[in-house]
Amino acid sequence: GNCCTGCNYGAKNTLLTNYLFIAQQSGAQIFTQVEVDTIEKSGDVYKLNLRMIPSVGRVTKKTITAKHVFLGAGSKGSTEILMRSQSQKFKFSQALGTKLSANGDVM
Repeated sequence: GNCCTGCNYGAKNTLLTNYLFIAQQSGAQIFTQVEVDTIEKSGDVYKLNLRMIPSVGRVTKKTITAKHVFLGAGSKGSTEILMRSQSQKFKFSQALGTKLSANGDVM
């Protein structure tokens, strides 16, 4: 029954335990202490406009480019980033942000 809230036996693959490690071993760059403001499509690459948030010091802005982008900010956070990023060049379905659930139906 605990599988709904998390596996107590380490039997599941998770972002934290496996997928980030595998992505990094395959060449992905992983950033921490960063908030994504917006994502822009520019030709064959994506531009990510970031706020670097150090534990001490001031917040700085930075833009990085990537051929592939995977959002892992949760259902609400990822949706918020995509909604902020929507533009004439970068459009999403009108269904974006609708029918979200907090997995309460599983409980």
